[in-house]
Amino acid sequence: MKSKILGLVLFVNAVFFFSAPVFSQVTVNAYAKVSSISGSTINVINVNESNDLFEVGDDFFIMQMQDDVIGSNTADNSNFGNLNSIENAGLFTRYTISSVNRSSGLTSITVTDNTWLSLYTISANTSVQVISFPVLGGGGSFTTSSDYSCLAWDGNIGGVLAFDVGGDLTLLNDINVDGKGFRGGSVDGGSSGSCNASIYRISTTGNYYADKGEGIYKNTNSDYVSGRGHILSGGGGGNSHNAGGAGGGNGSVGGDGGFGWQCNPTAGGIGGLDLSNYIATNRVFLGGGGGAGEGNNNVATPGGNGGGIILISADKIITTSSCSGVNISSNGNNGPDCSANDGAGGGGAGGCIILNVDLYTIDANCSLTVKANGGTGGAVSHTAEHGGGGGGGMGKIIYSASDHSSVGDEVGSGDGGDSGGGNDNPGSGGSTSPDDGDDGIEDGDDSGPLPVSLLSFNTNTIDNYVLINWTTASETNNMGFDVQVSYDNINWNRIGFVKGNGNSNQIINYEKIDRNPVNGTNYYRLKQMDYDGKYEYSEVISAVMSKKIPIVFNYTPNPAKDIVFVKHNISSRYSISIFSIDGKKMLEMNMDVDDTSIDISNLPVGIYTISVLTKHDIKNYKLVIN
Repeated sequence: MKSKILGLVLFVNAVFFFSAPVFSQVTVNAYAKVSSISGSTINVINVNESNDLFEVGDDFFIMQMQDDVIGSNTADNSNFGNLNSIENAGLFTRYTISSVNRSSGLTSITVTDNTWLSLYTISANTSVQVISFPVLGGGGSFTTSSDYSCLAWDGNIGGVLAFDVGGDLTLLNDINVDGKGFRGGSVDGGSSGSCNASIYRISTTGNYYADKGEGIYKNTNSDYVSGRGHILSGGGGGNSHNAGGAGGGNGSVGGDGGFGWQCNPTAGGIGGLDLSNYIATNRVFLGGGGGAGEGNNNVATPGGNGGGIILISADKIITTSSCSGVNISSNGNNGPDCSANDGAGGGGAGGCIILNVDLYTIDANCSLTVKANGGTGGAVSHTAEHGGGGGGGMGKIIYSASDHSSVGDEVGSGDGGDSGGGNDNPGSGGSTSPDDGDDGIEDGDDSGPLPVSLLSFNTNTIDNYVLINWTTASETNNMGFDVQVSYDNINWNRIGFVKGNGNSNQIINYEKIDRNPVNGTNYYRLKQMDYDGKYEYSEVISAVMSKKIPIVFNYTPNPAKDIVFVKHNISSRYSISIFSIDGKKMLEMNMDVDDTSIDISNLPVGIYTISVLTKHDIKNYKLVIN
């Protein structure tokens, strides 16, 4: 069920095409921030329609740029900024506009079919935007006459270039969204203390710690802005003294920042997270921003911005002898070099490119190169050791065509910057490879991340059980899922198997109950298996269980006459109901924990059932009255 690009074609046919006016500007998209969603209506703010309009009958994308994915990983320790659950970050869907409200500028967009709209989450720690999807050439073929780019991501909108060509796209110019993604961190206030490797997050008011790069979590807490810990895909900033910022992450991890001046252990930033297991045909990310270098001499440098996102649909891409070579590029920016004795910033990660293109006809005199490289970390030009910046992680390229051999590919992590003379620990590049040796390229014959579209994967505790549920949007060759549990996140056991749906382009919900969780933390993952024997593991999620103590309820005498005396282990108020043998409720009363008796003097002789109800359990007992 891995993300075969054939799955992309099916998904994109349902999600990618529409008709719109012809545009020839360098920037061709309209953007708006989603403020709320109500049924089929998307309410928007921060509207930018300088280069296109959202109009009735046109199609557009809604994209979850950031989601509240940090969970409880907010303490000032090495776990700060780790991924709790991917939630809906990176998801995108195509919709058709049925109406717009322009009573005071564009305020809302209503769609013809609101399927999946409920997936998008709006909160203080999320960002969702809408992006127009113009058809260049009016639905026929189109030849470029200028370079194409997009509005840079500003925290609310931008970072995405998306267009359709109904026929052939002849490229005579570059398509470039380098550095249009998540933003690099800023340098600190200009002071330094002694080396400090133990601060992972701290307020922007601290002068000894540089800012983190931006990533897939929208941060609104000033205490999370600075310090060496990554913040999801954003690289960590350098700590005092003069440590380097880390590279941003995306298709691989970002590189850690250099140690700093006479620092051991390192005070350098920690590289942004590898998101390669989540990138798919309906989930892509902006490249993570690099962390800034720490400085006290006003020459530290900021982190580089990550690469943007490119979504192109065309029958064919053509180059001709009239050009000398063209690029489709979403590279991360380099971390700027530091000219003297401060820390340098990390490189931004490469972005994501989806080319829904059937054929490539590339002229030998005009090569086409598709690039999603991480930026290089900034270097320090000084005779003493200071922190160079970490290299940005690589991006991701997804082709719909299985044959794209005529196209050149460049997908790699950026190198770490030199940390100055005499330093045996220069800033490391984004060199940690993704799991399974991912080369950053998916095509029509490849298998990609698990699954084609795992929209959600969650746990809920219910009494003494854990309910595990997950949702897919499309499946290819999916035999099913082994649901696995671990109590140490190292050793795994199988709970059971849930059959898959083979091939599907519909939303499908699954669930499995763990009836024997342990007290404490239970870790869960899915082993998704194809019919051809291939398999992949999902992310790991967890559930904390504190098992409820079963009710112990004793009563005497039995048979009874007027009074029943009770003893129990119930620690809060509870209720008792007494039912006759034919099911009629004869008595009901709320009991305090220190109540010791039940008055049954008004009940006739017979056989009854006592039902004891607490917040978490219910138990029934037989009572005889004589």
